Amino acid sequence: MDADTGRIVAAALTGREVDDGAEVGFLLDQVEGPVASFTDDGGYDQDRVYAEVAAHGRPGWQKRSGYGRRSRAEAAIGRWKRVIGDGLRSRKDERRATEVAVAVHSLNRMLELGRPIYVRVV
Repeated sequence: MDADTGRIVAAALTGREVDDGAEVGFLLDQVEGPVASFTDDGGYDQDRVYAEVAAHGRPGWQKRSGYGRRSRAEAAIGRWKRVIGDGLRSRKDERRATEVAVAVHSLNRMLELGRPIYVRVV
């Protein structure tokens, strides 16, 4: 997810037996253009994830990314689960991949139609 725009820029479909961190290289390969930072939820907080990001030529990404971006990434996952749901309905991998692609397109389209404006009240 692009933390500035909220658009989903990479997605991976995995089975329950696959660790999220194992898909980082596949996700980074989907991103067009340079990656300024890689912000994730706790499932990606692993040494091999840091190594994969470094291997893609993005040293220092941890320092450049702040907690605010991380919370936005977690909010995007929360938005996915609220709008799309916590699981996939299809049983065949080909259909599941299509289901994920439709969900990504739908969520991105919703962002194009209007994004909420948050104001901090103290």
